[in-house]
Amino acid sequence: ASAPAATGDDVVAVAVSFGSPTYRATEGSSATVTVRLSADPERDVRIPLTATGGNGGTDADWTLPAAVAFADGETAKTFAFAAAADGTADPGETATLAFGSLPAGVSAGTPATMPCDDLPGMAGS
Repeated sequence: ASAPAATGDDVVAVAVSFGSPTYRATEGSSATVTVRLSADPERDVRIPLTATGGNGGTDADWTLPAAVAFADGETAKTFAFAAAADGTADPGETATLAFGSLPAGVSAGTPATMPCDDLPGMAGS
């Protein structure tokens, strides 16, 4: 296998991606989300996370960390996406997970979708 390409100042270029294009959470529970780097970054790298609501989803409907931190040599990390039990029927509510402003040498992969299912038996779900 070939070595990852280096950018200016010998920064190893890597791509960041989610481990799956779709995750699923039920209100009041959490889903484990995987973030992967395409290669060893050969340095510590902080990857900022974002979530954008769809079909009625808002920031109040979930909690996720602001970022995941990779140490030199690490290529996979997980975090918990917690879906709030808001008591409101929100059929089709989703969050789109993406990456914020990335550090030098890191390029973003495709966002992931997180459907947030209502609790069983909720009216309108």
